[in-house]
Amino acid sequence: MSQEKIIDFFNKCAPYWDEWAIRKDDILVQLFDNAKITAGIDVLDIACGTGFLFSDYIKRNVHSVTAIDLSPEMVRIAREKNKKLYNNTQQTTSSENYPYIKIICGDAQTYQFDQQFDVAMIFNAFPHFMEPEKIITATAKNLKYGGRIAISHDMGRQELDHHHQKKASEISIPLLHQDDLVKLMTPYFDIDVVVATTDMFQVSGTKK
Repeated sequence: MSQEKIIDFFNKCAPYWDEWAIRKDDILVQLFDNAKITAGIDVLDIACGTGFLFSDYIKRNVHSVTAIDLSPEMVRIAREKNKKLYNNTQQTTSSENYPYIKIICGDAQTYQFDQQFDVAMIFNAFPHFMEPEKIITATAKNLKYGGRIAISHDMGRQELDHHHQKKASEISIPLLHQDDLVKLMTPYFDIDVVVATTDMFQVSGTKK
């Protein structure tokens, strides 16, 4: 699958993405807790889409977010959302408490970031990386020693695969079984979180 087809698919979806999205706040809290997203850290949000998680990072009082996505339309909407969130925060509290959010249009597998990160979150996006080992290797390079990767979904593996078969089969692969994903990640990470239920999926660990 060419990268151009993936970009085209998400560009077309971008205007409707937030309308389609369903927030599962209780699951997001669990995913964020497991990923150790806490105050003062630097987060890399891989395949950020329209910035769905921006408000959650703000609530956690992170230091900074670097968000990256292939789709120019997704990035455009994410930047608009960031401006609105910033303006709303200014009205209620000091802007000093608002994390620095940098939004990049690019490929997280090859982009040369100017810093390393405490946590890399890949949320509801992992099956769209056609070569899973490539994104895992690249993410390891972009994390600080002891930094954490969190491959996370707010639905179970079976439901996710069924969801992608309906409209996104051409630009996604089946989500790896958690055991296979652990094996793929183990050369780079010490895995300490494996959750695979009907409601959520997450594999997370720290950089060796």
